[in-house]
Amino acid sequence: MPPKTAATASAVALIAPPTHDKAPPQDFEQWIASVTAHLAARDQKVYPLIYPKMIHYHDSGDRTNWEAWLTGSEHATYLHDVYHHPIPTASIAPGLRPKTRILLITTPSFNYIKTPKPEDWKWHTWAIAEVKKQDGGYGKRLYIMDPDLQQQFRDTDLSKIRFRDMGFSGAQKKAIKYLYDKAPNTTTVWVGRPGKAEPDKDRCVRETCAWIDQLAKTEDKGWVEGEIDARFTDFQQANPSFG
Repeated sequence: MPPKTAATASAVALIAPPTHDKAPPQDFEQWIASVTAHLAARDQKVYPLIYPKMIHYHDSGDRTNWEAWLTGSEHATYLHDVYHHPIPTASIAPGLRPKTRILLITTPSFNYIKTPKPEDWKWHTWAIAEVKKQDGGYGKRLYIMDPDLQQQFRDTDLSKIRFRDMGFSGAQKKAIKYLYDKAPNTTTVWVGRPGKAEPDKDRCVRETCAWIDQLAKTEDKGWVEGEIDARFTDFQQANPSFG
């Protein structure tokens, strides 16, 4: 088998990411697949794994309630799938598995009672990077990238603020808590948003996809106690108080 080269990777077409919250789930799925295939063809390095589908539902109940109203709902999944379905290995070098897994998530930012028409529903797009410990020991970090994170929280010591008071929606807190509760004694939560510009609710899809794209193309690594991970310098540890 010939070695992977930059020329090999360039032969894999990269699809532009979606740019708005009305984009159907299959657009996100196709974009993720193109990034994964490009990295798999690039070289022998290991890169973070992007979960292949947008996480659009918390559970099967959400899917039942929404799928009739969403175009391409079969191209989205729910959090339960992340832990109970096999992880694709197309971007993983033989014998190696990435320490970093990236989840692209979209959650409702509307009130069902006040907004009964599906065509008026608005969605918020954000992401979580799950990073395992480099030496293979116990311990996981959840890096929450929210494009709507307010400046006041980026300039504050988040360890002194209860997580529930940081402006996350109920659906976001529910998703983060689900992941945290998988191993609450060995999981830490980190929150951030790259850049210093003020949040723009119309840019959440573009900012999230740009962050995922940059992170996915950086060589994979796990977290090491006492070391600063250059991929997450805009993040700080938060107090996981979900109550």
